[in-house]
Amino acid sequence: MSTKQLTTIVALTIMAGVVYAAPTTVKAIADGAPLSPAYEFKVTSGSLGIYTVGQNFRTFCMEAGETFANGATYYAVINTAAVKGGTGTSDPLDPRTAYLYTNYVAGAYGYDFNTENALQEVIHYIEGERASLSVSNPWSAQAATLFAAADASGWTNIGNVRVVNLWTNYDPQTKTYSGYAQDQLVLVPAPGALLLASIGMAVVGGLRRRQSV
Repeated sequence: MSTKQLTTIVALTIMAGVVYAAPTTVKAIADGAPLSPAYEFKVTSGSLGIYTVGQNFRTFCMEAGETFANGATYYAVINTAAVKGGTGTSDPLDPRTAYLYTNYVAGAYGYDFNTENALQEVIHYIEGERASLSVSNPWSAQAATLFAAADASGWTNIGNVRVVNLWTNYDPQTKTYSGYAQDQLVLVPAPGALLLASIGMAVVGGLRRRQSV
């Protein structure tokens, strides 16, 4: 590989990182009444994890006592932890939550109301937002089953799941966020995916130039 090709790959990788880190906004979208615990968001600018502008994704809340407003637009920052109301303390994402959300996005559990209630309840339980699982709701048995599966999953890391910190304000001068709203879940590309994409683009470009000679 020539020095010029290597420089191109590095430049493309840096550009990909800049795009990935750029301020992103998402809009909260209601999905009917009664609302499902799995809320839907639309990416309205930038990109978020595996999603680009105009794409919707379903997600769950990390924190039980924090809210966001339907129809409102928020700045979204990818993290590995909830920020606990913007107080500066950190609440790292539990691997068991990552296991459940990965399976949910893959369609392993379905998307009906009771299932999503069960998942939200288990996520809050795993993340320390509630003291115990319910025993009298229509989804209680399913919640117990989901928790048992997550507990036995053996996951020791969070895979491709990340926390989305939602903020109401962004200062472009200081590049800081304020007005904390809530923490959600999202999938991100597999590690190295952006680098591989950049290398692929560089190789294709090199082959095209070689063929045209």
